Amino acid sequence: MTSLVRQRIPLRVVFTVVITVVIAATTGSAGVTLAHEADGHPARIHEGSCDALGRVTEKLTGIGAEINPQGTPVPAVDLVGSAAATPLDLSTTSLTVPMHDLVDAPHALVVYASDEAMDQTLACGDIGGSLMMQNPGTPTPGDELAIWLSATGDAGRPGLALLRSEEGDASTITVILADNASGEDMPSDDHGHEGTPEATPHTP
Repeated sequence: MTSLVRQRIPLRVVFTVVITVVIAATTGSAGVTLAHEADGHPARIHEGSCDALGRVTEKLTGIGAEINPQGTPVPAVDLVGSAAATPLDLSTTSLTVPMHDLVDAPHALVVYASDEAMDQTLACGDIGGSLMMQNPGTPTPGDELAIWLSATGDAGRPGLALLRSEEGDASTITVILADNASGEDMPSDDHGHEGTPEATPHTP
């Protein structure tokens, strides 16, 4: 006959395990929240136009982010000059695609409200516009394309993007967005992009 021996687990051990789990869960949740806050406003390049968004082709560093998509800290921006100057949120992303790939076929740049609100947009701009060339008529690394970003939605914020051609079929894009942290109403400039917030793009 085999005897079964029941072992009682001391209450202090149970309490220790429960407290450890609670602390781990709380810390984990706080870490996720802080990470989202540090990501800034998500920005994506889509195929198509602001009126008809297609799939996402490029994931950009969040506007005003403290970390980039690879988890690397983004250098802080210094505020200089007049205290009355309009504050701006910025981000710069290095792309492994040449400028002409984003210009020759329709693409649009969209800035979203947050990771949790990807159905709400703040700004959108069709990639195209004024190309600033170092040597007129001859595409050269260092040429820059200025792209206007129209405010979209109730909390829309206008801005500008500079797409720069780089060596080796690469490019860099800097997104500049008006900062409405002061609570002032930002001017609306939809230019017919009122349908953008209703789009349901596929985000990676």
